[in-house]
Amino acid sequence: MSCKPGPAAENRHETYRQFAGTDMAGAAGRFASCTEEPAATDTPPRLRCFIVEDSPVIRQNLISTLEEMLPIEVIATAEEESEAVQWMRRSGKRCDLMII
Repeated sequence: MSCKPGPAAENRHETYRQFAGTDMAGAAGRFASCTEEPAATDTPPRLRCFIVEDSPVIRQNLISTLEEMLPIEVIATAEEESEAVQWMRRSGKRCDLMII
């Protein structure tokens, strides 16, 4: 009997490869332990994020948490839908992720 990763695990590995630009098969050999800091070139690109949230407290806490824990840069926010739609319609404005 052989043990193969299921589709969900394969998707996670592919997502990681795309996001971090790394091949999972060689990852163990490149890092001696999980506590080592990866080299500066191994830093994944930061996602440009737009947040729509009407509560200033929740919005600020969300921004702080996301930017601290993930490779995300919050580039703009809106308090309501109409503001977000106006921002999206402006030429030259784009984001990788929108949290509503």
